[in-house]
Amino acid sequence: MGKPGIVASVASRPRNSDRPPRPGNPRRRRGTKPLASNPLDASSSADTSSSGRISRALDQSIDAGWHCLDAGDVDGAKEIYTDLANTAETAKGATERLAELWALGGAIAAAEGDAEAAVTAFGRATAADTDNARYFILSADVELAIRDDPETAIGLCDMALDVASDEDDLIDAVLLKSEALVSLGDRDDEAREVLAELEGCAIGDPLLLCVAGDLHWTLGDLDAARRAYRNAVELDPDWADGHHGLGMVHQARGEQEKVAAAWLRTRELDMTASPEPWHLSLDEFEEVAAHALAELPDDARKHLSNVPIFCTDAPSVEQVQSGLDPRLFGLFSGVPLPHKSHIVDGYQPHIDSIYLFQRNLERAAGSRERLLEEIRITVLHETAHFFGLEDADLESIGLG
Repeated sequence: MGKPGIVASVASRPRNSDRPPRPGNPRRRRGTKPLASNPLDASSSADTSSSGRISRALDQSIDAGWHCLDAGDVDGAKEIYTDLANTAETAKGATERLAELWALGGAIAAAEGDAEAAVTAFGRATAADTDNARYFILSADVELAIRDDPETAIGLCDMALDVASDEDDLIDAVLLKSEALVSLGDRDDEAREVLAELEGCAIGDPLLLCVAGDLHWTLGDLDAARRAYRNAVELDPDWADGHHGLGMVHQARGEQEKVAAAWLRTRELDMTASPEPWHLSLDEFEEVAAHALAELPDDARKHLSNVPIFCTDAPSVEQVQSGLDPRLFGLFSGVPLPHKSHIVDGYQPHIDSIYLFQRNLERAAGSRERLLEEIRITVLHETAHFFGLEDADLESIGLG
């Protein structure tokens, strides 16, 4: 994919082919936080009996489990969950507390990529607390993000909307249903109708505003996308996703100076963020990339022997200033091999090179297992560009 300022149509000139973050990638993991308010807190805090003390301790431990997940500490959350499972039955108000405990177990399973265990756990939570929209939303998210089953996700979102009494749950269910409709590819009009239900809702979370912005962007409504991203950065000037979204809108409108400003700010914020829990050392990262290269035939590796592969956190300041997305996964810069025989007079020599952007890949992965696969796909994607394959070709063979 050519970027602004790069003449991609002239085969004899260097070109930048990149693997960007996928549109619609979730910017968050739904449900990895405790309930905003626990209806059991008042009764358990007033109860000084042994069971009441157990209930309060259970509530605190469940919240601690959610906070571990929110921090990416799946092992810590799992340890808390395992310990809780042995004491939950003795707690006062056990049905509702067990529902929240099962929801925590489902979120842990989802974080580990075990869709079957996650859906089963969320189903148990829903059966115990049928009026809690959040459990339907959590299950719908698994159906969409892991099982790739948007139709089931839509049905679960409808169930959530039927019982939602909290505006946050309503907003989340509408956004997730819209995502599922968009993913089907032929129901964009329905997605727009569903999104319209949020008109008049005051979304006070920059994260949810960026989810809404992403949907509007995907649906081609640049004005609505810009409003959502702008509201996000007004709520939190350091919200990197909002700045990145604004950069996408500016790029679509050809506002290059604004693109650079928004994306340089995105890069600045991204580079100061804490590493993900599944962060690899540089040696580990390069080893994974080397294994991916080893999958190529001998002749292909021979052609690549003079093409340096740079592993770095993100595109440089200079690259971003030139119009490159600061969140690219990878980049091929140079002349594709099939075009090297068509060099024209006046061509300035250019060193072919491949870049892998580690921090960007880690941010988008969500787990170590997914990170390893994304590194592999990105290596193969960028080397394929060197051999002349275009993005459409790569999508057709699963390397998009």
